[in-house]
Amino acid sequence: MIISYTIVFLSMFFWIFSAVKQYRTELFWYFLALAASDPISLIFYYAKILGLYKGYNIFAFLTLLSLYGFFHKKTFVRIILLASFILLILSLLSSVSTQHITIVLLHIMIFLFFVVKSTKFIADSGKLNIFHIFLILYETTIILKMLAQSTDSNNGVTFFYATSAFEILIAIFFSMFKENDSRLLVGLKGI
Repeated sequence: MIISYTIVFLSMFFWIFSAVKQYRTELFWYFLALAASDPISLIFYYAKILGLYKGYNIFAFLTLLSLYGFFHKKTFVRIILLASFILLILSLLSSVSTQHITIVLLHIMIFLFFVVKSTKFIADSGKLNIFHIFLILYETTIILKMLAQSTDSNNGVTFFYATSAFEILIAIFFSMFKENDSRLLVGLKGI
């Protein structure tokens, strides 16, 4: 139990530093939503205001919404956000397993956004940005963590804490680097 609390508190600590580091970048609101999700969801849960996964559902939607600025003129993105909002409302009225699925679906959309962003960057610059790879890796861990937890209670919980510990390392990376850091660019012309 002490290990799980340690992982949770270290995770919250390092994600706050990530948000601070990303201040005044395009992804600041994304990192702020990530930094706020654990502490606020846990406060609401322990204060018996919201179920734990209801809080995480709300923050998954806010994280997706934080990326809206990249697509402000695209009608299909507005439709996706509206559908996601409806999905969020329905999941808040549903079982925990439905809430897990909703979190997975919202993070799959975020994952796809980062894959598209990375692909466009590679096509435009001929370089791979390691920052994008870490964003994709992080979203992958969230998706796998929620899938594992919703399918197998014993191994799912263990996997949840193992991936959460790994996500601390990712948070440390985001606390040290910004997306525009030239040290994270790898040329792909010779490959």
